[in-house]
This record gives sequence, structure tokens and C-alpha cells, in this order.
Amino acid sequence: MYKTISLLGLTVLFIITLSINSALSNETQPAEFTVMQGWLMGDNCIKTKKTPCPLEEYEKNKLVLITPDDQIYKLEKNGVEEWKLRKAYGQLIGLKGLRNNDVIKVSNIVQITGGRKLTKA
Repeated sequence: MYKTISLLGLTVLFIITLSINSALSNETQPAEFTVMQGWLMGDNCIKTKKTPCPLEEYEKNKLVLITPDDQIYKLEKNGVEEWKLRKAYGQLIGLKGLRNNDVIKVSNIVQITGGRKLTKA
């Protein structure tokens, strides 16, 4: 009787371990460090296809990065000063941060001159 209960307990423990492992493997991939280049714009400008994106459209919670190959990433401020974002709005920028699918937690940005330049006007 004791062997049967022990075997049943081990079987249940094994099944629980397998289900926990399969649940963890289905989670999203961890964020990875990235350095990217693109144009800093507002989500509203993307929806209305307004180019150049005027500074009046600036909303700190709805910033996106459009890469040269037209991929769009949502940006989350992660230690970047507000004035840097406002100054670089509508401009070609380089950024570094943690990317998780289509969201980037930005830790630093730098304005890049030249290329396809969008104005604040």
C-alpha cells in the first residue's frame, strides 16, 4: 500500500512539473539589448499618415520609432529625459534600450543629422 501511494505521489509530482515547464516555455521571449536607428514620431501621426509630424502631436506616452525598413516599434521611456525626446521628435535618431517584440524600453537617444529628415513645423 505504501509503495502504491509513493508511486502515485511521484506520478502526480512529475505531471505537475511537466505542466509548469510547458507553461513557462510558452511565455514571451525575454527582452534583448538593441541599438536601432529610425524616426521618432507620434502614434497619432502614424494613424493619420501625417508627415512631417508636427510638435503639437507630441504625446510622451504614444511615441513610436519608424525604422528605415518601415517597421514600427512602440517606445517606453526608461530613464530618458523628457527634453531629449521633445527635441528629437520628428527627427532621425539612434537609440539604445531593451526590445521585447514590438516594444522598446529606451535608455538613451541621440539625434542623427542628414538622411530623411522630418521637421517639427
